[in-house]
Amino acid sequence: MAAETIRWALSKSAERVICIEGQEQSQIELRVVYGNLTIARRACKDADEAMRWSGECRDAWEAYGWKRND
Repeated sequence: MAAETIRWALSKSAERVICIEGQEQSQIELRVVYGNLTIARRACKDADEAMRWSGECRDAWEAYGWKRND
């Protein structure tokens, strides 16, 4: 996998969850990581799918009280 970037990061108390984007062949690979554990992974065919899926994941975490690290 090439260089990875963080799409978003959320925190609650001292805990943190992040969505990491990387390129895997011709797809965008997204991983949601809690601590050192990958808890969700998806290979997206294009940027629109990646944006939708990562947004849905972030919204679900925010619904449980996690806050953005802007």
